[in-house]
Amino acid sequence: MRHTRSSLWHMGAGAALALLAAPLGAQGQSAAELAQGPGKEAARETLPDEPLEPVPIIVSGSAKDERTVIAGSRIPRESLFANDQIASNTAMHGLSPGSGMTPYSDRTIKKTIRSCKASDTRISGETACLLVSARRAIEAADWLSVRGLLVPLAREEGADPGERRAAADYLLEAAQLSGSTPARREALGLLLATRTLRPCEAAQIERNLATMAHQAGDLAAARGHLEASLALLPDQPQALANLAVFERAAGLAQAVQTMRRAIAASEASGGAVPASWRQFANQP
Repeated sequence: MRHTRSSLWHMGAGAALALLAAPLGAQGQSAAELAQGPGKEAARETLPDEPLEPVPIIVSGSAKDERTVIAGSRIPRESLFANDQIASNTAMHGLSPGSGMTPYSDRTIKKTIRSCKASDTRISGETACLLVSARRAIEAADWLSVRGLLVPLAREEGADPGERRAAADYLLEAAQLSGSTPARREALGLLLATRTLRPCEAAQIERNLATMAHQAGDLAAARGHLEASLALLPDQPQALANLAVFERAAGLAQAVQTMRRAIAASEASGGAVPASWRQFANQP
């Protein structure tokens, strides 16, 4: 991805398995306090007690006579335009050429338009610019801004899958750098939701989500992620064995059958079968 001042790079799905979410927040002065400024009291002391009287403007002469306007400068002026009882000492009509109503008419205005482009043709220029901003926020460790920029796009079901995938990849990278487990779980879930992963990649992410759910004490979610992983790749010995353990913990009768499937899958692939698996499968 190219930009006028910075460049983007796109992270693949097989890279990090994590996401952002580090709360930011610093207490500072209120907007009102900042708006007042240190010189407010001093400025108040210099103001007069009473408002200044406006300089009087006196119009003399009758409606039919030539009118003379005397301002505070005491310089007599002739009225150039008359409209019934109203006299004006303006030398030209308000909207006439040269009246001063067309600012910058004698200047050249230069407008710079920022454009962004991604190497992936599925990503629009607008989204590419959003990813540029996200890259800068990642480099600044501003995890809250990263999430605010990218989560809405990653969740948008009507968005282009390639754009959602790019947003999820960036969130995954930010989550890994931030070290936040809840952020990693969110990023991995958003990555799955893009439906752009190969079955083996999605199955691996489901297993990782199962591990994180188990560490968080959410055994039901862990079991659900393992079931989703096995729906994508049925013959995963370790995933089957772990699922059997979670099923027995939940009091499900199919736990023994699931462990026997794990043993069969391991033997079919030429792998070793732990003794604890066989002991588990032989228990009623």
